[in-house]
Amino acid sequence: MRGRPPPPSSAAHRVAWLATGAAGRAAAAAAPGAAPWRAASDAAIARFTLLQASVAASVFALTFAPYAGVAFPLPIMLLVPLRHRLMPRWFPAEDLEKLDASGEEGEGVGGAGGA
Repeated sequence: MRGRPPPPSSAAHRVAWLATGAAGRAAAAAAPGAAPWRAASDAAIARFTLLQASVAASVFALTFAPYAGVAFPLPIMLLVPLRHRLMPRWFPAEDLEKLDASGEEGEGVGGAGGA
C-alpha cells in the first residue's frame, strides 16, 4: 500500500515562502486556513529560519569534534535560555507568537496534518 509522503517541516515551508514572490505570499497569507506564521513579517520569518538553521548546523557540527560527546548536552540545554531570554529581544512579540504557532498547525513532522 502506498501512502502519502510525509509533509515537509515548517522550516522547509518557511524557506519556500521566502523564495516565493511578494504577490504569491500575499495571496497565500490571505487564503482561508493559512498557517499563522504566514502573518508574521517577512524579515522575522527570515531571521527565525536563519537562526533555526544555524542552531541545527552548530549542534550537528559538534558531533564531528573529538571528545564532543561529553559536551553535547550543553548546546541543547542552552536552547532554553535562548528561546526564553534572547528571542523575545530579537523578535517582536506578535511575530514570535505567530512563528511559535507553526508547530501547532500540523505542518511539522508528526503533526495532525501529516496523518
